[in-house]
Amino acid sequence: MTDTTAPANNALMRFLTQGGAEVHVTGSGRYGAEDHHWMCLGCNETDNGIGRWDWDARQQANGHAAACRAMPKPTTA
Repeated sequence: MTDTTAPANNALMRFLTQGGAEVHVTGSGRYGAEDHHWMCLGCNETDNGIGRWDWDARQQANGHAAACRAMPKPTTA
């Protein structure tokens, strides 16, 4: 997940930060696949590329969204 300006095509879940930016959880959606990741599209914080179980990525993404105050990045016209 490298594009921080648009939703990922494989986003399984999205969470809103306190400032309104999105945190996306991506991966295969398969139980136990350990290929799930999250990234904040506001502050760019991520799980650093370590594959996570789907519930682990969800829990971390939701926790980040609850604490992060990042707003959505401005778009250029």
